[in-house]
Amino acid sequence: MDAQRNKNSKEPSSGLVTTTTKEDDDVIHSQEMGHSLKIMERMVNQNAEDEIYSDFKYWEDASDQFRPGDGSLLPLWRFADTRARRKQVTALAWNPQFADMFVVTYGHYDFMKQGSGLIAVYSLKNTSHPESTFTTETGCMCVAIHPQHSALLAVGCYDGSVKVFDIRKKENKHIFMSDVKSGKHTDPVWQVHWQEEDLAKDLNFYSISSDGRVANWILSKNELKMEVVMMLKLVNPSGGVAEEEASLTGLAGGCCFDFNRSSEHLFIVGTEEGKIHKCSKAYSGQYLKTCVVCWCCGEWCEATVRSSRVRWCLTCNAMQVRGSPHGSVQREVEPVPPARLPVLFR
Repeated sequence: MDAQRNKNSKEPSSGLVTTTTKEDDDVIHSQEMGHSLKIMERMVNQNAEDEIYSDFKYWEDASDQFRPGDGSLLPLWRFADTRARRKQVTALAWNPQFADMFVVTYGHYDFMKQGSGLIAVYSLKNTSHPESTFTTETGCMCVAIHPQHSALLAVGCYDGSVKVFDIRKKENKHIFMSDVKSGKHTDPVWQVHWQEEDLAKDLNFYSISSDGRVANWILSKNELKMEVVMMLKLVNPSGGVAEEEASLTGLAGGCCFDFNRSSEHLFIVGTEEGKIHKCSKAYSGQYLKTCVVCWCCGEWCEATVRSSRVRWCLTCNAMQVRGSPHGSVQREVEPVPPARLPVLFR
């Protein structure tokens, strides 16, 4: 009997044999638990700020009907992060796919006291803290979100480098970065803009910098390739390109640009000299047209001020619209295709 009992005890029991590991038992730190806690945190935050979310959707000041041309603003939230202290907001971009999500970059405009940069991804569904953050060695000056691949961020930095981040990745690291070997700007990058995929189906974006170059960046498998599209030459008062002056003092500092929605080969560039240049990818050596965009004492004059933002107008017909520092707008009739004209903001 004892021998039979010992024999039976050595035989494996019928059915499936399951093994458990320490990782399977750690439910608290699992990915499913993190996702559930994130949803619960959003629900608690929205319940606690129910009145604010109601104002966000339905608030309307009844006194606005007695003030034609004027309106009122209602402060709702204050988005902040402890790592953004003593840093300045340099750019903001809304996610084209998720209407509640936006990205903010932090840097320094005091160029004598440069420090690290920060990229924060916020959501209106949880205003208590950012969804994710990324840090950079130098200040971030601009950001752009890809219109189709909304998880990709193109960021321009103060040291002239450009970086690409994927907000789906949890690690604090870029997936592409420019360097001296692959090419980079030598001055701060002020704006980046995603473009349509090229013939090889590679993602690409454009950048403009104070070094006077407009560059195209192609995301290949292993590196970020740079291709200089335009060298911004200085323009003399008579309207011609100052070849000798450009060779002595350098190129015109680029500040902003925008591409035509209907003709992708056309784009406009704003410079530190206060001029707007109409350019084409097919003619990289010259400008198609140059406009002086300065504003002084309410009248257009020859003094120049830095252009901070230019946009192609989507509504006005054969008119060029330019904004002034004190809120005024000046329009010029221009023989160009309708509903595709530049707008300047300062």
